[in-house]
Amino acid sequence: MRASNVAFVELDWTPARHDQAEDRCHRIGQQDAVTAYYLLASETIDEQMASVLQRKRAVIDAVTDGHRLADTSAPDAASRRSRASRRAGAAS
Repeated sequence: MRASNVAFVELDWTPARHDQAEDRCHRIGQQDAVTAYYLLASETIDEQMASVLQRKRAVIDAVTDGHRLADTSAPDAASRRSRASRRAGAAS
C-alpha cells in the first residue's frame, strides 16, 4: 500500500527535516502526486514555529543561492548592533 498524502502535526526546528520527511513520500515506485499537509493550530506556538521555519528557509536559500535577504528581522539587527558595539569597544 502506498500513500500519496501525508499530514504533519508537529514542526521540527529545521526545514531540512521537513524536506526529508516529504521526500520519503516520493519513494521509488510512487506514481501519484504527493500532498503534504501541515496542521497548525492558530494562536499557538505552531504559528511562531512556522514563522521561524520560513525565516530559516529564506536564510538557507539566500546563502545557497548567493543572494542577500531583502528584509532583516529584529534579532538579526540586534546581533549586528551587538557586534558593532563590541568592535567599537575593542578599538578604544
